[in-house]
Amino acid sequence: MLLDRLHRISIKESLKALFESPPAESVLSAFNVYSEEDMRNANKGSFTPTAPFIFITDARIAPTLAQLPFIAIDATVNKAPFQLGDRRGRRVSADLHIFGRSRGERDDLGSFIADYLKIISVKNYNEYEFMGFASEAEMCKGEMVDEPALAPMSIGDEESLEGSLDNWLILSFGYQAAY
Repeated sequence: MLLDRLHRISIKESLKALFESPPAESVLSAFNVYSEEDMRNANKGSFTPTAPFIFITDARIAPTLAQLPFIAIDATVNKAPFQLGDRRGRRVSADLHIFGRSRGERDDLGSFIADYLKIISVKNYNEYEFMGFASEAEMCKGEMVDEPALAPMSIGDEESLEGSLDNWLILSFGYQAAY
């Protein structure tokens, strides 16, 4: 896989690590973090998550009430020089679509991420060496360049009947990386 996809996966893995081992000062307990495949299996009734849990995907999947809380990642990667004479840099803009079971849960999850996600560890998630980096090696750290912005979203009456989209928040941030 190429560099731009590695950024999206690195955001997902950085979020996963944050939820699985939250900083002590956050007073949050560790979450069981589940993937897109787990979410699809839950939709089929062949998987039941263990609380406390959160589903994190980089795909647009409509959650059901039973699958909340849920975070979907949208990332836009642009080429941007990181330093003079080096054209390999990337500027990443990310939107995290956060869905909670309540406004409080949604707001708490968004605030937690905004307060504690400060660096994205960009890794080689290929099964082979890529750009001189071994598989699973950290290629660089993405430094935040935009302060996180939290925006509660609203939906129409028809969409709100099912209930899973009622408590939706978008957390936007950006970072600059050497690769």
